[in-house]
Amino acid sequence: MTMIPAWVNGVLTPVEKLEAHQKGIRHKAVSVFVMDGTSVLIQRRALSKYHTPGLWANTCCTHPHWDEDATV
Repeated sequence: MTMIPAWVNGVLTPVEKLEAHQKGIRHKAVSVFVMDGTSVLIQRRALSKYHTPGLWANTCCTHPHWDEDATV
């Protein structure tokens, strides 16, 4: 189970990642875009992904863990 920081009733709270995606709960995420001039590297999400399978997306993305220090 991956706990990520999410806002519940305006308070930053640990929420399970799958629950945040299924319920549309606003949560922290990191998106990476690899660029070369005006070109952007994108990737197609695997068909086996539970969240937006097969769609084109940013280069990569992830979520900070609940207990991760955001200042690093």
